[in-house]
Amino acid sequence: MVERADLAEELDRLAAEDLAVRQRLVEAGELYGHYNSEMREVHRRNGDRLTAILDEVGTWPGHRLVGADGSRAAFLIAQHDESASGRSVAEVLDERRRGEDFA
Repeated sequence: MVERADLAEELDRLAAEDLAVRQRLVEAGELYGHYNSEMREVHRRNGDRLTAILDEVGTWPGHRLVGADGSRAAFLIAQHDESASGRSVAEVLDERRRGEDFA
């Protein structure tokens, strides 16, 4: 049982969108040689939402909060986030890397 099933579902949805857009662009041959504007927008939007979630919950969305799948989805989003807004995802990861709830 996770504490925030709503956030787990949202993170899973955002990560699935990222992967679906990436797959479509790969198949169309539109992802190579440059940072595709559609992919950039998905990454920006998802990164902004992850930053808002981090601000809301005050910590990394780990296993206890969103489950293993939700935490993996958050990590995928963080890897693709290039925004400079809000609290740095890298800062949160660094704080949580020794924690028992880090995924």
